[in-house]
Amino acid sequence: QTHTHRIAAAANPPIDVRAGYKSVHITSASLEEFPVEYLLTPGNLRNKQAYQLVVLSPSSRDAMSDAGQTAYRKKVIEFDTVAKKYGGRVALILNQGMVPPGADANTDMNDRLERMTISVGNEIGVLVIPVGLAFREAYRQRPGIQLQTKYDGYHATLAGQYLSAAVVFNSLYGRTTEGNPYDYFGDLDQDTKVFVQRIADQTVREFYARK
Repeated sequence: QTHTHRIAAAANPPIDVRAGYKSVHITSASLEEFPVEYLLTPGNLRNKQAYQLVVLSPSSRDAMSDAGQTAYRKKVIEFDTVAKKYGGRVALILNQGMVPPGADANTDMNDRLERMTISVGNEIGVLVIPVGLAFREAYRQRPGIQLQTKYDGYHATLAGQYLSAAVVFNSLYGRTTEGNPYDYFGDLDQDTKVFVQRIADQTVREFYARK
């Protein structure tokens, strides 16, 4: 979310959304372990207003078993029900799978994540954000790019974080990131930034069949 609101602030014209963003992460936890009612109740987490949109990202391993997929579906519906109570909705991140040396790198994790996320998104009629598809396209076009860390093949590098944020921004606001000057204060090289911006725009446009 940090990169997303900074991309928004650097856009032309800019979008000032930082004050309305809140990120909650529980290390090594599945979505089913998040306390929905507490997180979404106005007044908690120092946020007086209800959230307009609650963006949910699964543990990628949720997709690897029937039990995990069932738990994911149940929790997404619970989040959506509570969000609606306060006037909001949810959106779903279609997550990226693992690459080597990740334990599930040579499995059908990507396909499982895609089927699981799109199925639940279609069932309850909410936005699906195709982050994982952008990762796959980036790897296809530039096999040597490092979007995920070498130590576990899962967590995103700065380039991967930027790509994810660009896909989120494009999906939520319907605006491209191509040409956006934000580069994490010079830490992301220009060539990589331009490439992932293009991949994000291409992926989102094709996923939603935008013209």
